Amino acid sequence: MRTIAFDIGEKRIGVALSDESNTLSFPLKVIMNSPGVKNRIHELVNEYEIGVIVIGLPYNLKGKEDFAAKKIKDFVNENFEDINIPVVFVDERFTSKISQGIIAGNIHAEKTITKKKKEAKKNIPNKGDIDMLSAALILENYLEKNRYRI
Repeated sequence: MRTIAFDIGEKRIGVALSDESNTLSFPLKVIMNSPGVKNRIHELVNEYEIGVIVIGLPYNLKGKEDFAAKKIKDFVNENFEDINIPVVFVDERFTSKISQGIIAGNIHAEKTITKKKKEAKKNIPNKGDIDMLSAALILENYLEKNRYRI
């Protein structure tokens, strides 16, 4: 069974999927966080025969949960409540910034962000691509930590 990861945002949700051996993660798609999102989540879980759901949880810089983490947990309680599959939370700190840097071809994402506004706008990647790649990084983090567990 595969593992799926969600990077939940207010407007969009990045989705990533593992291969069948749960070794690699791949960006899959972006779904809109709008009415009907619960049905779309259920469709994805059923379509790909998912065994574990991984959710990115935004901890603050001190590693503590704050308001943003509470919003994600509320979303999960509302939209994953009747899925009988384990849901695991993974620290998602910096995944969006790392994703933006990777997509922009700049390993140091902050350089992309701090350029003059006009030039920076040309270098800012598609937000949906950032969400998908962030989900893939969240999933990769989970897979790596659980790779050798029996």
